[in-house]
Amino acid sequence: MSTDSQKTVPKPAVPGSSVPLVLPVALRQQLDDFRTSVRRVKGIEANCIALFGLLVAWLALFLLDRLTDTSVLARFGLYAGAIAACGIFPMAFYRWIWGTRGLDQLARLIARRFPSLGDQLLGVVELVGNTGEQARSRVLCEAAIGQVAEVAGRHDLRAALPRPRHRLWLALVSVPLVCACVLGLLVPAAAANAWQRFLEPWRLVERYTFARIDRLPETVVIPHGEPAELVVHLDAATAWRPDRAQARIGRGAKLAAAREGEAYALALPPQVSPGSFRLAVGDARQEVTLQPTFRPEITTLSALVRLPDYLGIDAPITKGLRGGGLSVVKGSRVAVTATANRELASASIDGNHIAPEGSAIVAPEVLVGAPVELSLAWEDRLGLSGGKPLTVSLVARDDEPPTITVEGLGGKGVLLDSETVRFTLQSRDDFGVKQVGLEWVGSEEEGSRGEQILATGAPEADTLAAVGTFAPASLGIAPQTIQVRAFVEDFLPGRERVRSAPTTFVVMSSSDHALWINEQIGRWRQQAAEVRDRELELLARNEQLEAMTAEELDAPEIRKTIREQAAGERNNGRRLGRLAEAGGALVRQAMRNPEFEAGTLEELAEHVKAMEEMAATRMPGVGELLQAAAEAPKGNPAGQGSAQPPRPANPGKPGEGQGTASPQDQEPPQRVGEDRGQGGKPAAGGSKDPAALPPAPQIVDGEGSAPRDRDEPPQDSAAGGGGESTLGLPTTTVGPFPGGPSPGGKGAGGKPAQQPLLAAAVEKQRQLIDDFAAIARQLADVMARLEGTTFVKRL
Repeated sequence: MSTDSQKTVPKPAVPGSSVPLVLPVALRQQLDDFRTSVRRVKGIEANCIALFGLLVAWLALFLLDRLTDTSVLARFGLYAGAIAACGIFPMAFYRWIWGTRGLDQLARLIARRFPSLGDQLLGVVELVGNTGEQARSRVLCEAAIGQVAEVAGRHDLRAALPRPRHRLWLALVSVPLVCACVLGLLVPAAAANAWQRFLEPWRLVERYTFARIDRLPETVVIPHGEPAELVVHLDAATAWRPDRAQARIGRGAKLAAAREGEAYALALPPQVSPGSFRLAVGDARQEVTLQPTFRPEITTLSALVRLPDYLGIDAPITKGLRGGGLSVVKGSRVAVTATANRELASASIDGNHIAPEGSAIVAPEVLVGAPVELSLAWEDRLGLSGGKPLTVSLVARDDEPPTITVEGLGGKGVLLDSETVRFTLQSRDDFGVKQVGLEWVGSEEEGSRGEQILATGAPEADTLAAVGTFAPASLGIAPQTIQVRAFVEDFLPGRERVRSAPTTFVVMSSSDHALWINEQIGRWRQQAAEVRDRELELLARNEQLEAMTAEELDAPEIRKTIREQAAGERNNGRRLGRLAEAGGALVRQAMRNPEFEAGTLEELAEHVKAMEEMAATRMPGVGELLQAAAEAPKGNPAGQGSAQPPRPANPGKPGEGQGTASPQDQEPPQRVGEDRGQGGKPAAGGSKDPAALPPAPQIVDGEGSAPRDRDEPPQDSAAGGGGESTLGLPTTTVGPFPGGPSPGGKGAGGKPAQQPLLAAAVEKQRQLIDDFAAIARQLADVMARLEGTTFVKRL
């Protein structure tokens, strides 16, 4: 590096080798004067604002006290307003004292009025504090500072004061200040009282008034419903004697009275209820309560009642008489007691004088067997009588019959003689429950008849609850149809029992119950055969539809037929669901009988459950496929063929998995209803190998019908004569069917065509009927065992 280049490169200043740069004295003085001006002006504004708020709040309290006794809440509000006005001090300190302590803060404040000058001042302030910049070129820094000082010298920084309003606030605060001074000179006592009430709002400082009156009591008693006169006296130390006094009762019209000497006589209108009385005499205010007082009157009316002897309640009962009337049970003895609001001097009952006991009138005891009226009159020690005699009415009423409610006694029409029915009952009576029990009557001429007391009550117990059991065997009731009722009795002599609604039981022995169960199961199997036959009819029609071409299936009448087939399938599924519910009820009924083997009943329950699953999921699935086929687009033209879903192997017992089928299993299973020959021989068209077929179920074929749903189309005559069910079960929505149509069997828009959907529906329906046949065969075996069991036990 050359020597010339070394001279041009500035060297950093060595600390302590040179004096740091500072602002020129004139510029620094100019900034200090600007800071002083800002703080002085804003300080004046803050003091004026605080003083203005304080004086205005005090003047407001002074004026309010002249009109009314200002409440503590209002005084606290004015006090809070003054405190809020004084809150300007910390804000002003933070903004104009703390916020202007630095030269950079002053420069930013000046920039609001003189942006260019403010930015230059901020730059030189930062330059003075930056030793690094000074080390680079001290001469340039000094020149820049001098230039800014020269520019600042040509400006009057007082023009940069932020919105000076001190003169405005001085003018505003002078008004309340002058008013406060004048009031302090003219009425020093009132002003001092206002300052005390203003500065101590939490204290109960009495309000100063120029007109002073003798204070009235908080409650002024006047005659009830009569004109009255209220006299108000002026205090001897009053400074003002107004010519008139004004008052108002509640929200009524104003009252006025002229001064007569040192008092005002106010005429009050008749009053019938307590009300507020607001008095105004000059600036003196007082609010009291007017309490109209009735003439001596009865405040409480009671009766001492002794109930009839048959109830067994010796202690008398005290009851209040509301409205001057009392209803008691016939045969009661009643003594009426009336209590007045003050001591009485005399009293009479039905014109007969009696001596009152203080403020009470005690009437002699009377027997109430019919309506009785007593007329009471009284007079107090002040000589005021009651407004009118008081009439007391005593009404005799009949003893009400008891009531009874029973829970758990109904719901079982057929009852084994060895079973026990547990129930609860609740009884209630107005004057005690005597006893509750159970009675039964046979329907036959020589049927069983008897009763059983379950619980006994007491005269004081108006409710009685009991838990009872009805066991025919323990009560010696032979099998028969019998009516059972709960009953309740009260203590009224000669009253008949109050009975509950009758419950009819068909009491059976175990063997009779078993025969009855077998009959019910037989009827149930016949109904199952009707469902099976209806499903076969639907399958036959569906197979006819499956054999049609795409053009034939696309015809409107065929689509309507498919929709009717779907509706018929759904109805048949609902019918099967109801049948499964009935089968479950039969199983539960049979489980109550010990003559049936538990294993056989469990197997029957499994078959019923399989039928329930078939009705809940599989049959609605077939209906959904048929409905989809009715709405599907036209399939492939004839000759091109359509993809058919593969037919699965012959299913076995419902609920079992399907494995590899044997040659015998590949034969179509025998369907329930197809074997119509004698001696178990197959009918024409049946299986070629009878030995490979399971035994045909012993089911009596029958045709049944039921009303179809209102919202479903009528069944086509070609679809068969099976009926549809109307029970509304929850609709089961199925997803894509297994083995659905391949892509080659779709119609326009990628949707499955009719033929694949029909084929899938027919295939599922065949599987359904095959499973139904398997269930029927197993039900036949179970039924045979049930009949055999009961037959052996009957022998």
